Amino acid sequence: MLFRERGSAIQFLRVKDGKEGKRTSYELVGRIPRTATKLPGELAEKLTDTEKQEFTAHLEHLKSLESLRLKVAAFGIVQTATDAGKYYQEASEAEREMLRQLFSDAIVRLRRAPTVSGEDNDDEKEE
Repeated sequence: MLFRERGSAIQFLRVKDGKEGKRTSYELVGRIPRTATKLPGELAEKLTDTEKQEFTAHLEHLKSLESLRLKVAAFGIVQTATDAGKYYQEASEAEREMLRQLFSDAIVRLRRAPTVSGEDNDDEKEE
């Protein structure tokens, strides 16, 4: 079973072996939204138990990749902020105005991050 991400959907492709040296072909078994966390009933009926396990492993892989992407972004934020500050110094006044708004929005989001995750934000308590 192959899983191909196309736009906002994941396609389920079953591999068909080519006969007598012919090319391998693929059968589209179904598709689901990329945001789906489980198989819809009608698609689940079309899949073997092994294919269902492969899909579960594929979902875990996607979750792992997203988690890693977020981790890289979080740990790279200082470098990103440093680079943004350097660019700000070189930017035109019109760009600087746009950047000030972006920086302001980013600061608000960063200050809210602990409260969004359920943690207390000590800085906000002091205010």
